[in-house]
Amino acid sequence: AQLQSSSRVSQPSFRALDVSHFCVTCHFDTKLAMRPNPDNQFIAVRLARTSLAGDDPSAADNFDPETAKATTLLSDDTLAHQPETSATSSGSTSDNVNQVPSLDKESNPPMIPAEPRIRNHHLLVNLWIVAVMGGILAIICVGKQRFEEPEPGEAWHAVSRQQPFLQSLEGSPPYVQAVVVLPPWEYIEKGPDGTLVEGPGQGARHRLLRNRRRGLMSTRAGAAGRLSRRLHQGMPLMTSLRRQLSSGGGDLPLIRFFIGQPTMSVASTLHQSARQGWVPISDDSECRFDSVRASECFFEVRDVVRLNDSAPAVAVLMLEWAGGASLAVPAYIEVTQMGQFGKVKEWIALIIVALTLLGIAVEKVHRMWVAFIAAFAMTGLLLLADLSPPLAEVVSWIDYGTMGLLVGMMMIVGQLQLTGFFEVICAACLRLSGGSMSGLTVLLGVMTAFISAWLDNVTTMLLMAPMTMAVFKVLGRNPVPLLMAQAMLSNVGGTATMIGDPPNIIIGNALRQELGFMDFLIHLAPGIILAVPFSIGTAMLLYRKELTGRLDAFEQVMSKVERYSIRDWQLMARSGYVTLLVVVGFLLHPVHHLNPAWIALLGATVLTVVVEPHNAHIPIHMVEWDMLLFFAGMFIMVEGAVELGLIRRISQLLTLLINTAPPESQKIAAIQVIIWFSALFSAVLDNIPYTITMLPVIEDLAAGNAALPLSQLAWALAFGACLGGNGTLIGASANIVTAGLANRAGHHIGFVSWLRAGVPITIVSTAVANVYMLLRYCT
Repeated sequence: AQLQSSSRVSQPSFRALDVSHFCVTCHFDTKLAMRPNPDNQFIAVRLARTSLAGDDPSAADNFDPETAKATTLLSDDTLAHQPETSATSSGSTSDNVNQVPSLDKESNPPMIPAEPRIRNHHLLVNLWIVAVMGGILAIICVGKQRFEEPEPGEAWHAVSRQQPFLQSLEGSPPYVQAVVVLPPWEYIEKGPDGTLVEGPGQGARHRLLRNRRRGLMSTRAGAAGRLSRRLHQGMPLMTSLRRQLSSGGGDLPLIRFFIGQPTMSVASTLHQSARQGWVPISDDSECRFDSVRASECFFEVRDVVRLNDSAPAVAVLMLEWAGGASLAVPAYIEVTQMGQFGKVKEWIALIIVALTLLGIAVEKVHRMWVAFIAAFAMTGLLLLADLSPPLAEVVSWIDYGTMGLLVGMMMIVGQLQLTGFFEVICAACLRLSGGSMSGLTVLLGVMTAFISAWLDNVTTMLLMAPMTMAVFKVLGRNPVPLLMAQAMLSNVGGTATMIGDPPNIIIGNALRQELGFMDFLIHLAPGIILAVPFSIGTAMLLYRKELTGRLDAFEQVMSKVERYSIRDWQLMARSGYVTLLVVVGFLLHPVHHLNPAWIALLGATVLTVVVEPHNAHIPIHMVEWDMLLFFAGMFIMVEGAVELGLIRRISQLLTLLINTAPPESQKIAAIQVIIWFSALFSAVLDNIPYTITMLPVIEDLAAGNAALPLSQLAWALAFGACLGGNGTLIGASANIVTAGLANRAGHHIGFVSWLRAGVPITIVSTAVANVYMLLRYCT
């Protein structure tokens, strides 16, 4: 930029010469444009917080010198060595500026070496960093055996009634937990003579992969992904087993778990309760095979008391099946013994989640670093519980579908933004509003909800947020209230279809034998159609000054925006075609079942190769990397809480509340409990692992009670998990994306400011969905 006046003034104004890159603190790596006024110096501007809107060149016209610090970049002597070009030339006058000449001594005095006393003071004061890092390294060295990664297939065992799985425990453990994974019974095949000569075999392996794509086995991050990996690890063992299957036995076999002691070590009067030479000293639990899905079961035993202190307590897992006593089946088994810590691990995980929310709310540290600290704290808690997972598994907790979708769409939208497309849409929206701010709010809100029903909510906000900020920039208003309302409406609208929100995709894939694409539309869309106007009305009520009334100086604004046009038609054609085909690919999801991230990354690759084949840094700078790293940290933190049993404990609480209701009102209780508790927990936890954990819960509820149809419980889960994401800034991916885009343009959206709008809109939309379900299914 260049000073408009050659005189030294206390409040200088600036005029944009070339706008290519924006960052928090940098020198502009752009080619120097020719100075309209050769008497003024070129300057570099250190941006503090401005209202610059992304890569919009016109944003520099509204630059506020109050928020910037200007320093001389090039003097006239330096510029004298630059070749001159005409003012109309599109080229540059010099190579990129790599070094900034030093200023004169009066404005930039030389650095004075610090006194030894000050130097020693700082060296001593900051020794706490050495203490903290040294302590962490010492803990790692002491607990090095906990970091040892098991060999693939090491946890897979052949279990039968005659040869159960046994693991000796130390003393009388206060807490023992076991995880058992059983492969689908359908893949346990037998030959003509009844002998399993190849176990699941290659054919079963292919069906396993096919059914995973069909949704019978999810490969998303979290519990379902871990289950899939454990099955893969056990394939070599499963194919090598030889099992003898006898005819008969209608029920599928089950694995029974208990803590026991050998019968020879206890009194003979207790032998009547013995099982295959073991006397149980704890309640037993069971894990049953499923025909087409893998089964994952979790057992826990508290305060084990040995009958004979001289004999060890042993974790016993044995097979029970009426069809044959000699059957041996493969099972993935992990038994972990903990101390008193095991009883409170869920509470400590909950405290870490609460502290994470508090750290994001107070905004003393960037939320990306808060997420990283929370992720390390949760993995440290796993280490303390002797559940430290391998690094590869921790990395797999990150939902790369969301990450890939964000990267691809940010690159595409960034190129589309350079064409002036959003400014043209801005003019059209203002024209349709007729000068009414209320009409503009309803128009953009309904448009957001409708688009989000057919695209995922993250993509919707990546498209809508730049458009909204362009409109409000012309109007001279703060776009934050409407941006927050649009993000919430994208979560509301995405609930209407199977492909609009991740929880719906998970539910549809897992229950695809019972629910189809049209079922979501028929049962969820009416409730969302009712919830959208209530949500828009609540937002307009909360922000009456910002989102209602007449637009000031509407005629002057329209005269300005009517001049908006596409600035680069070649880039518009290329980015427009790619965007259109990417959206079509998203809409065809019910046909190809491909993760939307593949479509977005494919479109971004094609567009980048065509537009910027040699300048890789330009599309890379369009990606909000701090936002992606924040997502990564939050995914690891939430999945760590899943490993520690926090979400499982929540599901057990919901089951208890539903089962304690009178039989005649259990359906009403189930709908209300699932909707409201799902909304509550989805607001503070990621709704993806919560939905995955709750699916077996609603299946068990429906299987054990004919008055609770599975489909209706699934609709309640979808409403609660999707609508609850509006409650907090971290409740849904679209919320974080919107806040990141707004911050990039100089509009801050904080955790507390989101709560002021998010909590009321969440309560209103969830209440509407609750009433809709009660009227439709309980009357």
